[in-house]
Amino acid sequence: MLSAKLERFIARTLQADQPLSPGALRKIGIRRPAHLKHLLFEERVSIDSGAVGPGNRIFFGAYSYINAGGYLHGQVFVGRYCSIGRRVSIGAAAHDMTGLTTSPRLAKRGQDGTYTASELERIGARPHRIDMPTIIESDVWIGDGAVIFPGVRIGTGAVIGANTIVRRDVEPYAVMAGSSSVPLRYRFSGAIRAELLASRWWDMPHDTLSRLPLGNICRLLPEIGLIAQQDGFADKPTYSLSLWKKNLTAYLKARLRRTG
Repeated sequence: MLSAKLERFIARTLQADQPLSPGALRKIGIRRPAHLKHLLFEERVSIDSGAVGPGNRIFFGAYSYINAGGYLHGQVFVGRYCSIGRRVSIGAAAHDMTGLTTSPRLAKRGQDGTYTASELERIGARPHRIDMPTIIESDVWIGDGAVIFPGVRIGTGAVIGANTIVRRDVEPYAVMAGSSSVPLRYRFSGAIRAELLASRWWDMPHDTLSRLPLGNICRLLPEIGLIAQQDGFADKPTYSLSLWKKNLTAYLKARLRRTG
């Protein structure tokens, strides 16, 4: 289930568990594999932004996408069914402000250590979150130009408006805009939010979900409850292009042996 994958991601133990044959990318709906070079991912993801470096740890859940011009930095976990617009920066790189200078030309040394709580209080600084994972849960919609700071957790179903700056955690189904940490509103009432979160619908098979009355939550929730009781949930494989490359190499060698 997705929650178990998130736990392993935070613990740095999440790995690809499904080999990819040379022709398998198309079968799982991958259109631009070059942008997935340094990611772990599930089926039907779409990454239109290539700004992902080899030193980062990124996971994208099934049916999530990010449009062109985006930037993913550090440790970023994106759940399922997330819609991320153009020029969105997630885990935005930040300079340390608690040392002598913010310039990377005089970067702090490893032996400098970290501040104690009393030292942070003395210099009037908050704990540094740059090394913490940035977590985007499922069904999150992030508008064009938004900036998500490192270490932030955005709850399931939240909406982040265009050009919004997110410095603090966002509650599930909250609608955020501008630079305020207070939601404009919530997508649904508290009772409905609780039912949706308890349903874990993002763990259900996609084909099953697509047959439900998705536009009417009042009719949808009873049916989701029946599905959870009768059909349960279906986990999804985690892929990596590194495994795909290993399979491709083996495939080509075997083909050469057969034709040679």
